[in-house]
Amino acid sequence: MYEVEQKYPVADIKPLEARLMGMGATWHGSVEQVDRYFNHPSRDFAATDEALRLRSTGDGMAITWKGPRLAASAKTRREIELPLIEAAVPAAAGVEAAVPAAAGVEAAVLAAAGVEAVVPAAAGVEAAVLATAGVEAAVGESTRDEASSRSRVALDRWTELLEALGFRRVREVVKRRRSATVAWDGAEIEVALDHVTGLGDFVELEVLAEADGLAAASRRVESLARQLGCTNPERRSYLEMLLAAP
Repeated sequence: MYEVEQKYPVADIKPLEARLMGMGATWHGSVEQVDRYFNHPSRDFAATDEALRLRSTGDGMAITWKGPRLAASAKTRREIELPLIEAAVPAAAGVEAAVPAAAGVEAAVLAAAGVEAVVPAAAGVEAAVLATAGVEAAVGESTRDEASSRSRVALDRWTELLEALGFRRVREVVKRRRSATVAWDGAEIEVALDHVTGLGDFVELEVLAEADGLAAASRRVESLARQLGCTNPERRSYLEMLLAAP
């Protein structure tokens, strides 16, 4: 699977939010993301245009490899992402639904890294029932703090594992991300409104595509950007921008 994305600097986020709401975008909440990047022990990812990242999202974490960018107007590259701890996913009505931690990941893998899986809140309660009643899932502040702390511990333990294998830590990228999806030209486009520490505000438009659908995916992203009034695309990653900053 390939990631086709483009990002744009945003001077004022409010008009962009209004345009997305007018297009019927579905909002998925806001989360702080801590992205920790690593370099390979035997090849320079800056030279090969690859990236290896651990991402902590409050109560979840994932590891992602991104391949070299392909020649295209939108940033297009192969991406492989594996969940290490699954975050609680908000329901459509804004209700937090409990999702089992580390879905699809063997518990032995987490145990080997010294990480305990997050125990789902309100187990056995259907999110749809909560949404219909307009009731939020009972996840107290202390529970969220505990989950966030567990995720941070997991980030440090997986960092320890990668460094033991010879990977070198490069830098962290910290951002507050508000996510949405919007239907456009026959596809669901992922929209991220990012406030990146040290860089400012950006909007990212992203869609996943197979190799034979890359050209169409790129056209969709570019046409949606025009509809939203986004100009001056930024092809560098947030990591590259931070490393280049004085």
